[in-house]
Amino acid sequence: MLTRQRPSAKFLAVMAKRLASPDLSRRERQVLDALYRAGRATCAEVQKTMTDPPSYSAVRTFLRILEDKELVRHEQDGARYVYIPTVERERASRSALRHVLNTFFAGSATQAISALLDEDSKHLSEKDWKRLSVMIEQARKLPAYSSCSDRWRESEHGRRISRSTCRGIGRW
Repeated sequence: MLTRQRPSAKFLAVMAKRLASPDLSRRERQVLDALYRAGRATCAEVQKTMTDPPSYSAVRTFLRILEDKELVRHEQDGARYVYIPTVERERASRSALRHVLNTFFAGSATQAISALLDEDSKHLSEKDWKRLSVMIEQARKLPAYSSCSDRWRESEHGRRISRSTCRGIGRW
């Protein structure tokens, strides 16, 4: 019979670090955004694309911090390092959105949507309003699970989405 070993504290700490969505400073987000736009870039290329860029050594420091957070990796190309994002853009954008929700709207998607509509409703076309209505109706039709044991469910497009992806709509 196989016995199940408890994971070590070190293993749990490493896994928690990988699964946690790290909080990023404004400059770290700018550096990561520049990398997403470029796909891959050197430190100098990142610095050139930033508005009001910090010094070259500061950008290098931010890149190292992002590497420590496992959001960026580098490859050596001759004498220079080329940096590449390791987290897909969608996951990073969800993390940033979650950060904004928690920081400015006490985690409430309703408050955030209300603020956006207050700000942008005059600029929405009839097509935009219809699209928003369809998205709301689709979100209402998603099944609400009574148990947290259901780890995955299907999205409207047949894509498997996780609990963390669904948390924002309050229907998990």
